[in-house]
Amino acid sequence: MSLFTGNLLQQVREGNLEALERFDQHGLILGPEESPAQLADRVANLRDNFAEMRQELGRDGKLEFLGTQLRQDDAIPNAVFEAARTRTSELYGFEIDWVPGFFSNYKMGFLHAGCAFYSYEDFFALFVLRKSFQKREKWLIYSRTELMTHELCHIAHVSFRSLNYEEIFAYQTATSAFRRIAGGVLRTTTDTVIILGALAALMVAQILNVSLRPPELWNSFPMPLVFALAFGAIGLVILRYMWYHRRWRRALARLTEALDARRARAVLFRCSDEEIASLAALEKSAVSPWLAERRQQELRWQVIGRRFLD
Repeated sequence: MSLFTGNLLQQVREGNLEALERFDQHGLILGPEESPAQLADRVANLRDNFAEMRQELGRDGKLEFLGTQLRQDDAIPNAVFEAARTRTSELYGFEIDWVPGFFSNYKMGFLHAGCAFYSYEDFFALFVLRKSFQKREKWLIYSRTELMTHELCHIAHVSFRSLNYEEIFAYQTATSAFRRIAGGVLRTTTDTVIILGALAALMVAQILNVSLRPPELWNSFPMPLVFALAFGAIGLVILRYMWYHRRWRRALARLTEALDARRARAVLFRCSDEEIASLAALEKSAVSPWLAERRQQELRWQVIGRRFLD
C-alpha cells in the first residue's frame, strides 16, 4: 500500500517523473489527456474505496458487493497473483500488486469462472474467482492465471477507454494462438448482440424450414433475405475486427523494428487508439523521429521514454 501514501501521491500530482514511473510500473498508467493531478485523484479515490472495503470486512468478516457475497477468509492470497503479475510484466511491463480478490461461488452461474470488477470514474478494482480455483490452476476450460492476467490488462488499461484494441491487448495473454488472434472479435456488447442475434435468426429460420415449410420451398422468400442479413451482419463484425487487428499488428511491427519485441509491446500498450493508427501508417524510418517528437511534447511519453526508450 506504499503506492497510496500522501507523499507519493503529491509527487505524482506535481508531475514528478520518478513517481509517475513508479505508478506506471505498478499498472497505474497515465492515460491520454489525463493530467498527473487527475491520476493522483484517481488513485486517492482508489485508496479510500479500499479503506472502506477493509473496514467493512474487518467489522463483519464479509462484504456484499454488486450482489456477490465476499468473505475475508476467502481472500485470494498474494502467491496466486504471482504468475499473472509475471506474465503482465513480460508482455507489457507492469505488475499490479494492489488489486484485492476473493474466492466465491455466491450466485455464480454454472459456467462462470470469475471476473474482475473495475471502473474508471469511481476508480476501483476487485477480483472474484470461483472457489474451484482455490486449490488448482485449471477448471473446465479455464486457466486461473490466464483469466487473472487478462483482467489485469483491462485494469491497467482502464484510463485509455480503448474501443478498437482493448480486447486485442487483453487476449495476448492467452496460451492458445487462436484466442490471441480471434479472441477480441466480440469487442463490445453491441458486437456480441449482433452475432448472437444473427445466429438466433439463422436457427429460427432453419427450424421453420424443417417444421413448417415444404422441402422444395426452403430457399423461397423470405429465407434468402434472412440468411443474407444474418451472414452479412456476422461478416461485417468479423471484417471490422480484422481491419483493426491488422492495423494493430502493423503498429507493433513498426515499433519492433525500432525497439526489441518486449519493449515494443509495452510501448504499444500505452498508446491511444489514435497513436496506434498513426504508428501503423508510418514508414520504418519515421518511427524513431515520431517517438522522439511525442517524448518532447507530452509528459506521458516522457514516462514511457524513461521506462522503455532509453
